[in-house]
Amino acid sequence: MSLCSQVNLPDSIDAKEVTTGRLVLIRKLQTSSFELQLLDALSSPDLRGHPENHCCQILSRFSDPNEPATTFIVIPYPHCNPLQPIFHNFDEVMEYGKQLLEGIAFLHSRNIAQVFPLTWDLNHRFPFSYDHVEMYPNNYDVVDQYCPDRDKSCHHRKRPKGIFYFFTHLRFAVPQDTAAPPEDYDGDAETLSDVSGVSTATLVDSDQGPLLRSADVDKKRAASSSATDLLPSYDNDNPPTEAMIDDLQRFVLFYVHHCCRKEWTGWSQRKFALLQEFQAKMFDPNPPNAKQALALCPRFGSLV
Repeated sequence: MSLCSQVNLPDSIDAKEVTTGRLVLIRKLQTSSFELQLLDALSSPDLRGHPENHCCQILSRFSDPNEPATTFIVIPYPHCNPLQPIFHNFDEVMEYGKQLLEGIAFLHSRNIAQVFPLTWDLNHRFPFSYDHVEMYPNNYDVVDQYCPDRDKSCHHRKRPKGIFYFFTHLRFAVPQDTAAPPEDYDGDAETLSDVSGVSTATLVDSDQGPLLRSADVDKKRAASSSATDLLPSYDNDNPPTEAMIDDLQRFVLFYVHHCCRKEWTGWSQRKFALLQEFQAKMFDPNPPNAKQALALCPRFGSLV
């Protein structure tokens, strides 16, 4: 388990790159897991450069001859508390929401859902974090997390440029043509905090709630080495599935309810009228898909 409280991944450990000294995260995944295949595809040259691909890139990988069923991947380290981002103006708030929604839309349009696995009570960390290179140019220490030199400014207060956030895991993601949420889906079900051990994207534990449904994933598709085969570029989210709708409503719960109302209650309420209207449309009986949701809010822009 990582020493950093912001990393809620029981299959992860902290490490440092020998050449650079930077802190990274090593995750232990099942070699046959759908998550590993998905992260491979998202790290491929075909998709890595896509402007809406905010998923965490695999930096390197290695294996243990004594454990052929598992693969170790190295990813950037998630540093800042993602539930307490620092914004200096309303435009940054809107940019933050845009990038979260872009990341959801990018995966939904490629047939992947359950990518925003928050429970409704927000007791769990959600899978986005600051770019560690921008936030911590002089390295990072999980034991002495903030301001080791009190005479200088805190590096964790530095705002990154460009992309604010990216996915650090997709351990509950499922393709929507092979797996759908059960009829008795419970949005209040506890999910992340109860999971332990190796990432189990091909296993099902009936006590873990609906997010661990990846056993329904077609093994032939999960074994595909082609990013195009695994993540088709055609629109597959119109209309959105129940799991996609749930992703969007969880996003609204976090972004509008928690983020805006908690952090910027002193701002003019007029600025939030747009977000409140946006929230109402997400909970409409016929809600839009993620790309349509981007277009609903002019300040979000549109997904190309």
